[in-house]
Amino acid sequence: MLIKSDISLQPVTISRDHELATYNPSPPVYLISYASGHDVFFKNQATLSYSALNKGIDHIFQFRRNHIDPVFYEKNKATLEIKSGGGYWLWKPYFIAKMLNEIPENSILIYADSAVIFYKPITKILDLLKEHDIILLQDGCPRKGYGTIGQKTKRELLQFLEMDTPDIRQRPGNWACLFIFKNTPNARKFADRWLELSQNLKILSPAMIDFKIQHPELICHGADQSIAGLVAEQMKEKVYYIHSDMLRELGIQNVHRHPNRQYISTLPYIFRIFKINEWFYNSKIIQTIRSWFYEN
Repeated sequence: MLIKSDISLQPVTISRDHELATYNPSPPVYLISYASGHDVFFKNQATLSYSALNKGIDHIFQFRRNHIDPVFYEKNKATLEIKSGGGYWLWKPYFIAKMLNEIPENSILIYADSAVIFYKPITKILDLLKEHDIILLQDGCPRKGYGTIGQKTKRELLQFLEMDTPDIRQRPGNWACLFIFKNTPNARKFADRWLELSQNLKILSPAMIDFKIQHPELICHGADQSIAGLVAEQMKEKVYYIHSDMLRELGIQNVHRHPNRQYISTLPYIFRIFKINEWFYNSKIIQTIRSWFYEN
């Protein structure tokens, strides 16, 4: 584990173009994430950034609440100070739209939740972006089946966007833990519209819901995720979906480390050493030792 995790010894995986005599420009790749709340989410964010080193990503941004523009924060204070999702995840379309409007044209922006890790270079992601500007993660996969828009979108939002039809509700939904963009007008249009709608608390909030009018398939309302899914439907000719099984090909995993799992190390997931993980590295005894060490 010590040898595999020593980044100073790992083979260089970025392009060797910088060694060529001929200048060969390429679009920069940006990774952004966000953390707030419990310490474990900041630890996750640091782990995500570590996992992304030497994978072909040029710039890594770790955003936090204090990085939100004061004017935007004051305007959306009622939402951003709600505990759930650190403000119903409004910060997610905010930082994505902000970055897309600041970084160079045709550069690459990857947003990942703090619990995500990268364990392969991003070569296959870059290949997908040769053909697609907006890549979203679908809710599910062919092997296990898909969740639908109707299961995670309240009727108030569907009605607001005039999309309350059986066809829309039966379409596969999306997971908001990963967004990948080539910075083009279409990508910015998606992000700007997502942010605009997410500032409407009435359609964003999972709490503001009239259960008497909901469709029977509704399980929960996904806040920013539900809005992103409907914006994607409005731009479906411009959006490419990957499903969860494809994450293995891309070398991405969502570890879902929450406060009750904060002493589980993510190193075995990054370096794919699962036998050591199962037998020793994340055993109950080792987790207890870590808990004692860090809390005393």
